[in-house]
Amino acid sequence: MTNQRLAEEPTTRKCIHLKCIILLLGSALGYFSFLSISHNTNSVSPSKNETEHNMKKSGFGGEHEFYEEDATPKLLEVPKCASDLVVEIRGDLRGQQNEDISHTCISYGLLIHEDIVISEGRCSQSATSVFIPNMGERMVKKVASDPSRLVGIVLNNNTIFETPNAPRIKMFLRTNGEYAPTREDMVNASRVEWSGSTAILSCEKHVPILSFLGNSMEYDKLVSIFRRNVSPVLVSILEKMIWRDSDTSSNMAKMVSAKNTWWVRKITMTNWLEQLEKMKKKYIGPKDSLNIFHDDAATRHTLEAEDPLRRTSGCLKYYYSKWEKKYDADDFLEPFFDWLDYGSGSSIVLKKKCGSREHLKQRIIFHDAKRNQTEVSFEVKEKGSFLKASYSKSGENLPKGDLLYVWSLDEKVYAAEEPKHSVEQLKHSSFFDSGPVLMAGMIRIGRKGQVLLINPSSGHYRPDIEHFSRFYHFLKNQGASQNTTEWDRGGGGYSDKDWAKFFE
Repeated sequence: MTNQRLAEEPTTRKCIHLKCIILLLGSALGYFSFLSISHNTNSVSPSKNETEHNMKKSGFGGEHEFYEEDATPKLLEVPKCASDLVVEIRGDLRGQQNEDISHTCISYGLLIHEDIVISEGRCSQSATSVFIPNMGERMVKKVASDPSRLVGIVLNNNTIFETPNAPRIKMFLRTNGEYAPTREDMVNASRVEWSGSTAILSCEKHVPILSFLGNSMEYDKLVSIFRRNVSPVLVSILEKMIWRDSDTSSNMAKMVSAKNTWWVRKITMTNWLEQLEKMKKKYIGPKDSLNIFHDDAATRHTLEAEDPLRRTSGCLKYYYSKWEKKYDADDFLEPFFDWLDYGSGSSIVLKKKCGSREHLKQRIIFHDAKRNQTEVSFEVKEKGSFLKASYSKSGENLPKGDLLYVWSLDEKVYAAEEPKHSVEQLKHSSFFDSGPVLMAGMIRIGRKGQVLLINPSSGHYRPDIEHFSRFYHFLKNQGASQNTTEWDRGGGGYSDKDWAKFFE
């Protein structure tokens, strides 16, 4: 190819509207050129004015001159359900081309997940930002590619690695090669053929599906570049995007957040209860440790632990009760958290139980770095009559007042104040993301960091007297005693007989 400066109306502008597919599935899946497309009135194509408007809106038009690769994108009519999933990719070819031409280039790709775009070619390999219809520009976090020029793009400011079990799927992938579209199917589909392979971009009712026909080689390439160049987490997400034999459009639910939409699979209540039991296993620790599960609170504490937004269970439990009472065991339903925040439950307000939905904004936030700052050291002062507590990192005395404390599995003590009148809440479960601990309760601090009182009061962990006693003997080995600190059984529910043995 000969490098050249493009005219002000470059060929690429013909396809700049985001409803045109570039080397569509080839962009996603290797080398190919479009030979034939089947489409009809349910497909959409852009006008020249729309094209110009979107270029300027995205910042990709105007004074820029664009480098064009060998293959000029062809204008295709895209199934209506996928019209917002063809995206513009802006790249920077600096260092790849001669200095006498523009470094800016435009390519296109498919948005298959809220944070994942697939494409091909050198421009996409140098991607810096992506323009998504109705959502605007997103910056690129990571680009992964292979020798065939297949490109996977991960977008910035994403939650993809934080919530891999609940991927925001934009498009499903059919990989078994058994799809044989009927004439009726083609009403909502575009057929794309290239050297020896065929793919179908279709709408199952309103659900977009990209079908790889013949074999799964192209899908395997996609999995390979993400595993090798980005993270195995992305591979697990791609697996969740595969259209299963049991999937139907009626078993899919569309989620909405502002202008963003995505698809989730519905589940049965029976499947959900099985998932709950599996979730609980993640929070069970070794023998003699404490966990958050108790007969009357197991479900709400599990919801609190698994909530992607880390909300307190105060109002969460009432919305959960509303959700689970709507369905029989074998009914298909929207997953609870999706239902609550983005699905049919997002407009429900339980005023009598929780007032406004503002109460759902209370979150349990306590990152590892913050926890490490709250590690506590103890020191006996004034000839054994004064137990002092200070923060190990800063050396500062613990603040005066009542603090929450936990004793971790590696026998370190952490303590922090509960925020007052704040959206961010602190619970005993905050310290280790609802994980197991050896002890939890309340510690009262006086002047100069003096430890005045320690008790076993924790609604999440509910320690028995054996756990509290072990903690007492742990601090006793550091110089604490009945003389230095008041040990209060308040909140523990211990009998007089058991308490009498506490200090033995």
